[in-house]
Amino acid sequence: MSNSQFNRGFHWQQGPPPYFPYNRIMNQQMMNHRYMQSTRGLFRAPHPQWNNYYNRRGQGCSYRGHHHHRHRLQLNDYDDYVCFICKDHLQNCEDQGVHLCDGGDSSHDDSDLKKEVLNFTVEKESINARLEKLVSEIKDCLHTKYESVTESLEAHVSNRINEIDSINKEVVDEREHLQNLKKELELRGRELEKKEKDLIAREKSFDKHQEKCKRELLKEKEEIVRQWQQLRDEITRMEELHKVQKGRIKLDVGGTIYTTSELTLTRDSESMLAAMFSGRHNIKPEEDGTIFIDRDGTHFRYILNYLRDGGIATDALPRSRQVLRELRNEAIYFQLHSLAQQIEKLLK
Repeated sequence: MSNSQFNRGFHWQQGPPPYFPYNRIMNQQMMNHRYMQSTRGLFRAPHPQWNNYYNRRGQGCSYRGHHHHRHRLQLNDYDDYVCFICKDHLQNCEDQGVHLCDGGDSSHDDSDLKKEVLNFTVEKESINARLEKLVSEIKDCLHTKYESVTESLEAHVSNRINEIDSINKEVVDEREHLQNLKKELELRGRELEKKEKDLIAREKSFDKHQEKCKRELLKEKEEIVRQWQQLRDEITRMEELHKVQKGRIKLDVGGTIYTTSELTLTRDSESMLAAMFSGRHNIKPEEDGTIFIDRDGTHFRYILNYLRDGGIATDALPRSRQVLRELRNEAIYFQLHSLAQQIEKLLK
């Protein structure tokens, strides 16, 4: 059907619908319309303002002037816009609701319509039968597969449940074992802490006792050293006394008798007295057993005191410078150099 035929077949009644209708059903659902009545049927007519839209090269335009390819006019779809009795295109006159077709041969049209309806009914029944068969086959297949899947799923779920139960049991046993182990470790930890505290206390006590023992040992050692030194000094004195008693010598120095020991006379190894009584020289004593030395016996006592003590204090020497000079001469004679130097310092 051409655009001119299409335009002649419709009388536009109201404003444009929201979009162009493609077929009769869409016309009835989507367009704002008025009903046109005829002696043979009802038809919804579009608004006449749409004529300008549909005269453009046979293509439809979108509402509000916007082009959309999905709204283009498909002329083949309008083959359905015919009279259901005469099969001619619907034409409306200017009078509202008047159909201009004559209807044609109604008996012939009714026969064709009945055939179409019968064919449609047979086809529908065939389709329904095939659909029912297909649905039945699908149900059987689904039922079979459902049973198979259900059995396998039940078996899988059962196995998984058994595995989970086994794992859960192992986890519970392991947890109990770990809890028991934790309690045992905590108990051992407390015991170790107690032992550690006892050990620290004992160590402190031992350190204190050790320090005390060290102090006592040091005191005892010092006491032993002191007693040993005292004993050695005592032994030395006893030995000297023994030697003195054993080697007692009487000297006659210028008429003065002095009794001394060989140890005292030989104390200064560089002196003349040490040389006299060293045993290298033969000294003959007097008849009374004394050994005579021809020197001044007044100052010889200072010589003996010097030899006995290993030295002489300054305050033990005479105050007189004359006596000191005489004593210096005696020290030089007996070759007591240390004593002579000491007297020289006093005389200066």
